[in-house]
Amino acid sequence: MLKNLLLSCLAFALLTPAMAQHKRRVLIEEFTNASCPPCASQNPAFNAVLEDNSAYVTPIKYQTNWPGFDPMNVQTQVEVQPRVNYYSVTGVPYGRENGSAAISPVVNYSSARIEAAYNTLTPVTINLTHSFTADYDSILLSVSVTSDSALSGTLRLRVAVTEEGIYFEEAPGTNGETEFFNVMRKMLPNSNGTTTGDFAAGETKNYQFAWALENIYDLNQVAAVA
Repeated sequence: MLKNLLLSCLAFALLTPAMAQHKRRVLIEEFTNASCPPCASQNPAFNAVLEDNSAYVTPIKYQTNWPGFDPMNVQTQVEVQPRVNYYSVTGVPYGRENGSAAISPVVNYSSARIEAAYNTLTPVTINLTHSFTADYDSILLSVSVTSDSALSGTLRLRVAVTEEGIYFEEAPGTNGETEFFNVMRKMLPNSNGTTTGDFAAGETKNYQFAWALENIYDLNQVAAVA
């Protein structure tokens, strides 16, 4: 059965404790590559920590175009590169927690650190649902964002379609990895996201996105992140 997942993560920064009311699902972004030897050695332990804390984290992986070939990057490079530039990533594997704290080396990331990030409170809640068209050729996403406190600044909503698991019979790159998780397949509408404008206290804003599916390995693994 195709999945309908409800995932939420928070992309709003610089929130003061006075505003905070909700625990924060932890956004984990990792940059990795199918031909990167350190990625192959560090990702298994890193992925295990994320799996053990799946109730608290929302992971998204960007497959880069270096140090070597990666077929998933060939399909997504146009949106991976702006994220590389955004964080000034110069080597992989490399991660970010909630858009700010660096995760490097990723092999040292821990459940204790996830717990601390989860307990960082926020006034914002995000509800995300997705469905497919009748012939399964497109995905439809609905995102509802509410802030219990007034927010102002340069606020953006970023939404992505991911595949929770991509499994190859033979390694697609040169580092021996055959299993890849939470891989970004498309950012909606693009990697720049959507400017939301300010929020009044208690205000809810709703957004709709659609994408004609392409380069998906397994529809049963499709998920969405906001």
